[in-house]
Amino acid sequence: MQSDAFLMWPPQQATTEGALENPGGTTDFRTKPQERTTYGETLRNGTILDLVDAGDRDELSLLSWDGKNTLIRPVIDCDGISYHPPILHPSIRAAIRFPKGASGYGTILELFRKVANACSQHLGLAEDWAAFATCAILSSWVNEILLMAVTLCVSGAFMQVCNALRLFGVLCRRALPVAELCRRLPFFLRPTLIVNDPLLKGKSDFWRAASCHGVFVAGSGSTLSGLDCAKVVVLQPAQSPLMWGPEAMFLPLPPVEVLPLSDPQLAKIAAEFLPQLEMFRLRLLSGVEPVGAMAHPLARFELVRNLAPRIPADAEIVRVLTPLLESLQQGLVEWGPHDPRVAILQAVWTPSHNQKQMTVGEIMTFVNAILRSLGDIYEYNSREVEWKLRNLKLPTCSNGQRKVLRFSGENRSRIHQCVREFGLRLPFFDDCPDCKELQGTEQKPVE
Repeated sequence: MQSDAFLMWPPQQATTEGALENPGGTTDFRTKPQERTTYGETLRNGTILDLVDAGDRDELSLLSWDGKNTLIRPVIDCDGISYHPPILHPSIRAAIRFPKGASGYGTILELFRKVANACSQHLGLAEDWAAFATCAILSSWVNEILLMAVTLCVSGAFMQVCNALRLFGVLCRRALPVAELCRRLPFFLRPTLIVNDPLLKGKSDFWRAASCHGVFVAGSGSTLSGLDCAKVVVLQPAQSPLMWGPEAMFLPLPPVEVLPLSDPQLAKIAAEFLPQLEMFRLRLLSGVEPVGAMAHPLARFELVRNLAPRIPADAEIVRVLTPLLESLQQGLVEWGPHDPRVAILQAVWTPSHNQKQMTVGEIMTFVNAILRSLGDIYEYNSREVEWKLRNLKLPTCSNGQRKVLRFSGENRSRIHQCVREFGLRLPFFDDCPDCKELQGTEQKPVE
């Protein structure tokens, strides 16, 4: 048990009733400790606090970790501050599972294999896909030390998707299953959002940007909020994982017969894994478990470059994941033409050279026609196209009647820059100075 002086239980009651006299004859009044509600944090002395299940249906306790020992108490005092767990609304308390403590797991490699085996057993995943899913699960427990929050896109038959969401709902940190991704969710808990939102497509650009650490949005009143939490997102039919950017992970579920996970099974999985995953988090955040270097053999893959330092540099894991990551990376390249941003660039390319402007409605028509020719069935509306233009840093404005994209010198240069960034090979114009700067094209100038 923890016995350091900064942890006092029961909490000392500070009072101003009765002064303590000192040899100098002055009076020293004890002051009441400052109270603070915490959702989990690292204190200045390196102690880590986190929320745990107190065994009570409604209340939570605090777990402290000093790098060696854990202590679980309803209140923890440190440096004159009395830390309390939050009082959550019963609906939130019922929706999110918290670990009942922290327990040993052996090595990270052993924990990795146990989680991968659970994914394989309950989702029918092959060895490589199970390892891939495990990368995302473990990363949700140390979200704050990644470059950006992880997004795992899942697709498959309805029953397989439901089973996967239930399993991720007990293996990811503070998993919260939702049918709508909105800013009113309890982001103060930094949950892992398990998202099955059929109306999400037009909002993915915003949520992708919000996944970057240190980016804030307006909260209630004059406050700011961070939305940078890990996500497991169900891809709807005809949706591409590229809607979440090239850094998103993509997990296609196999069409295999798997038994639906029952509530007792989920409770058993949670009881076994959550305390081990909590200890994994504590050890990585405190530095007890060394974080891998960016020279990790898998860091060359864009899909897991963000996660590589958290993946065991085990030869067997590298062997299993390498062919999968190579094929996935190639697969995402092949998704490129289906990316609506690519279609937008194709739609505005020629008009940007011979017109002054183009309405958002005209761009929308061209974009949907291009994507239909590729077999896509989703129809983008003008608002979604306008969001995509903003994502490309091509701002629209009003001409008094409708929204337009004006082909100013700045916007033309930006279009050429985007074409270069996306690696598109479009016919260039010999009288265009921006086209002359495009290098490596094999197309001949337009006469």
